[in-house]
Amino acid sequence: MIIPDEIVKSKRRTISICVMKDGRVVVRAPLRAKNETIQKFLIQKQNWITEKIYLVNKNRAEHINIINNNKKLLFGREMTVKHCETKTITANLESGEIAVPAGFDEGELEKKINNWFKKLAKDVLAKRTAEFSAKMKIYPNKIKLSKSKNRWGSCSNNSVISYNTKVIMLPPKLIDYIIVHELCHIVEFNHSKKFWELVNVFLSDVGERRKKLKEYAFLLGM
Repeated sequence: MIIPDEIVKSKRRTISICVMKDGRVVVRAPLRAKNETIQKFLIQKQNWITEKIYLVNKNRAEHINIINNNKKLLFGREMTVKHCETKTITANLESGEIAVPAGFDEGELEKKINNWFKKLAKDVLAKRTAEFSAKMKIYPNKIKLSKSKNRWGSCSNNSVISYNTKVIMLPPKLIDYIIVHELCHIVEFNHSKKFWELVNVFLSDVGERRKKLKEYAFLLGM
């Protein structure tokens, strides 16, 4: 039987199981839930838990170079950082290289690359959001960047969209999905049937993109 890594009891009515981004199994249960009841629930969900753990570990293994910071991820492609005779940081998706000035101090290199990623994310997301806004006739009041550990994007009730800076790491199709998703929240501030119907108006393969996005969930915890 699968032994959970953590059991969290609170004022809730049902038991739920979550396989975290790092593969840990967390059970959430009512305050008065007995251990026998929790164990029975785990046995019932054992196949589901095993499959989820397998998928999480598989995704992490496929991106181990990103997790260990040996490579960077840009638009869904693994990139190698290379010191070159250049004055600024540039990226070449065809060669899979991010060129950084040879004179960069190693102690500040990571910070400079992160700042470059942030600026690129700001520029790309602003431009792509404007393109979709014009097409969808839905306009945000403001666009911001965040460092959330839990979500790729969010939309406030005053139509301010926040994008995770790590969105720039995702393949273009997933970046577009996140943008459309948040723009639709300006019209439908929930995940109701009407919301998903609206998303489907602009993206025909929403289910496929949502499923693919789950493969990159590990990035949020980094």
